[in-house]
Amino acid sequence: MSYYFAMMGTNDSPIYELEFGTFRQGGDGIARFPPEMRELNPFVVHSALDVVEDVQWASNQLYLKVVDNHYGYMISAMCTAGNIRFMLLHKSGSAGSASGPTGSSVVGSSGSSSGSGSLIGSSSSSSSASHNEEPIRQFFFDAYELYVKTLLSPFYSLNQPISSPIFDQKIRALAKKYL
Repeated sequence: MSYYFAMMGTNDSPIYELEFGTFRQGGDGIARFPPEMRELNPFVVHSALDVVEDVQWASNQLYLKVVDNHYGYMISAMCTAGNIRFMLLHKSGSAGSASGPTGSSVVGSSGSSSGSGSLIGSSSSSSSASHNEEPIRQFFFDAYELYVKTLLSPFYSLNQPISSPIFDQKIRALAKKYL
């Protein structure tokens, strides 16, 4: 399975991006997105920001679970107290079965779908999404801890892109541990 992780700043610009593959079940950690999807990853994640904003104000949780679906790819999100959004694009277990004719669906916190797709992030979601939720949640919270440590540095300013090789190495280690 391939993943695209993005940390979006308060001004909706990416402050950190990483594309990686799974290390589970003999994976080598290399992302295997189709070429046409690889180019769209940043756009798909950026388009889900509106959904994240809608869900974040209706929920009292930092981890928002799966908030959007785009042609068999799910977007999981976490919103920090400082309004930094952590977003993870990943393949759903049953590609295409959770999306409607347009390929995307939107879920509010009440569980009602405001798109033409099915409910995402609710109790009726696919079992593959629910069994993958806990590792994603743990990945987000550990990545949040790393971000807070970076934010405490006097050499880092809010919304500045993170280019530290040590930060990148630690995020990759978290991805290997959880995903």
